[in-house]
Amino acid sequence: MTNITDEERADFLSALAQHGNASRAASDAGRARQSFYAIRASDHEFSQRWDAAEIEYLDTLKEHCQAVAVDGYEIVTEFYDSEGELTARRVEKRRDPKLALRILERRHPDYLPKSQTQVEGRSGVLVVPGKMTVEEWEEAFPMYGEQ
Repeated sequence: MTNITDEERADFLSALAQHGNASRAASDAGRARQSFYAIRASDHEFSQRWDAAEIEYLDTLKEHCQAVAVDGYEIVTEFYDSEGELTARRVEKRRDPKLALRILERRHPDYLPKSQTQVEGRSGVLVVPGKMTVEEWEEAFPMYGEQ
């Protein structure tokens, strides 16, 4: 195995903290990924620095997800005529409420969305308007009526 310099190790760890991907970080450092995995297995200090770089990346990713969930992101659509000239540009702001709920669930373990409410004992029937009334359901399925 070729010796990896301190500068290459630093380049790898910096790229890992930025991109969160060991293959890309190794490529940025100009070495094979396996070389850095071998160092990680034999060098406790390097292993700890690797873990710290991954945590730094995850913190950055978490900040980005929170920004997308709360502030949203832009979708830009450009329209061109047959000659390739820009004729219109539309910017649409979108938010991701599902991502916001996932973040809320992770950060506040006591938070449970209503969709995960636990039901104990007898449960009821979901009646969808326009499909079947409670009376129609009870008539069609008498075995499940009041007991």
